[in-house]
Amino acid sequence: MIYWRAFREVCVWQEENKSDKPFILIILFVDEKYDPGNCRLSCRPPCRVRTF
Repeated sequence: MIYWRAFREVCVWQEENKSDKPFILIILFVDEKYDPGNCRLSCRPPCRVRTF
């Protein structure tokens, strides 16, 4: 659910600010055990979803 929640925040911000600028969504996990490893989100460049 972390991926969907983060992407929803990006979408809400883009909608509220009427922005069409590209974005980079970065999700930083402090420990690998918290990364569910099932990110099914993809974006067209220049927008990106990155996990670390």
